[in-house]
Amino acid sequence: MAELKPVYLVHGDDDARIDAWRLRLRRRAEAERGPGGLEAFEGAASSPEQVAASLSALTFDTGSRYLLVDDAGAWKAADLGPLEAALKEPDPQTVLVLIVRGKPLKQLVKLAES
Repeated sequence: MAELKPVYLVHGDDDARIDAWRLRLRRRAEAERGPGGLEAFEGAASSPEQVAASLSALTFDTGSRYLLVDDAGAWKAADLGPLEAALKEPDPQTVLVLIVRGKPLKQLVKLAES
């Protein structure tokens, strides 16, 4: 199996494909970690700072940890600093998936490419 990247950005206007991607992630997280294995955030209700804090939270669990931000397109570029800082040295066991309906911010694209 291919090694997972620390950040994935899923974006576009194809709602069915985005929903299928989200479902595959949820199934994988629950298969590996059990029910509730996916930590989910809503971009409109959760700030990049809150997601960054969750990324750096220590856990005693083994294996991959999955975080999903639905509607990361609600975030403003000026607020992404804490998330960018948290991802400078990502935990190799943590995977962050950002979902943006439509066109993503350049900073989110850059996070996913680094």
